[in-house]
This record gives sequence, structure tokens and C-alpha cells, in this order.
Amino acid sequence: MRIILVGSSGTMGRNIINSSRLRGHEIVAGVDRFDIGDHFPVYEHISDIMLPADVVIDFSHPHLLIPTIEYCEKHHLPLIYGTTGIGEDDDDRLFELSRIVPVVRSSNFSFGMCVLKNLLAKATKLLKNNYDIEIIEMHHHNKADAPSGTAHMLFDIINACCDDNLTPVYDRHSKYEKRSQNEVGISSVRGGSIVGEHEVVFAGDDEIIRLSHSAYSKSVFSTGALIAAETIISKENGYYTMDNITDMIMDDMGEL
Repeated sequence: MRIILVGSSGTMGRNIINSSRLRGHEIVAGVDRFDIGDHFPVYEHISDIMLPADVVIDFSHPHLLIPTIEYCEKHHLPLIYGTTGIGEDDDDRLFELSRIVPVVRSSNFSFGMCVLKNLLAKATKLLKNNYDIEIIEMHHHNKADAPSGTAHMLFDIINACCDDNLTPVYDRHSKYEKRSQNEVGISSVRGGSIVGEHEVVFAGDDEIIRLSHSAYSKSVFSTGALIAAETIISKENGYYTMDNITDMIMDDMGEL
């Protein structure tokens, strides 16, 4: 598989380079302001790339999204998009692109996180009426967006299980107002080299239930992104998530 990698000098970019070699794939070109001297050309603008490729993988910055979309549309290339911090308008643009090529959009490409999401939906349906729910996420001190895209995703799962009646609350600081029944606190911690930790706390009377996921290396995300790319290049146009990817893999394995 021939890959154009947007954000090739970033931390996730480096991990995708290493993981792609282990899985027998080739990075044919990178897109970045910096060329850190790897064995492929690096371009500042994706529009300058004239090399054949099978897929574009983007873990860069939201401001690069539009040229990436335009390139994938022009060259009919599937897109694996893992950049966080984009808005609803940007997500709408990705959905429009998915009418032309396959698009996989996720804020977390870990397979373990997919399992956590399934468990979370089941737990929320069982516990929502008698437990307060809080989300805590922790990342390294260089992460720019807060809360993380994964924390937003976890809230969306919880909220959908509660008929969209919940309100996210960020940065608790009031001394005079009690927690309301329909709110979910989302707390962010930034420090050191924490790769990524997410925890959902169900706090009831006299007991606490915790669902958590910890990533100890970014390779869990790069491997998941490559698995998504391997799966999607043979599929029909559409907007896919990692949940769709895991379902496709299980279908191919003949499992329910």
C-alpha cells in the first residue's frame, strides 16, 4: 500500500512511518513544513505531489484539512483522518468527500477504545437512572486541544443513551451550585508524556464503577490507522468510523 502522509514530522507521523514499515507498506510522500530526512520526499503543500498513491493518512492540523480534501477529491484517494480539534463544518466537508471516496474519520484509532465504547453504551443504559457520570481524560503537555476528541466522543455515546438530555460541564469551579442530575463533567489533565488515558466514572450510592482505557504508546493509534487503510481501500465510498472498520473485519472473518 502506497501512502501519502500528512503531518509526517509530527509524533503520530513518526509512529505511522515506523508501523507502516513493519506492516510492509510504503510512504511515498510526506506533507509537512519540516523534512526530517526520511526515505521519501516531503512537500509543504499536498497539491505539489504528483506521485501515485493508494491512500492519504492525515494526523496533522485542522488548517490542512481543506487542501487534503481537495487533493483526495481530485485524485480519487481514500482518506484516513485522525486530526482532532476540527469543527462541525469541517466534519461536514469530510462527509461530502465520502460521497466520492471512502473516508475513515476517528478521534481515536485504538481497537481497545472501540471495545470500551461498546461497553460504555451497555453500562450507560443499565446505570443512567441511578448513577452520576463523569469523564476524565489525561494527555501529554504538548496536546493543544482540550477536552480531547475522544472525551467528546465518549460523551456523545453517553448522551445518545440518555435521549440527548445531558449537558457537558467543563472546568468545574463553582462553590455555590450543586451538580445537576443531567450534567456530565468532562475534566482534562495535561502533563508530562502521558500518551492518552480516558476514564468514565459511574458514581452511585456507596459504589463506583469505572471504565477506562490507557494507551502506553502511540503505536496503538498508528497500527489502527493502517488497519483502517488496509480495510477501506477495497470498500465502497462512504463515511466510516473505527467501529465500522472492526465490524468489517469481523464480517470478513465470518464472525458475528
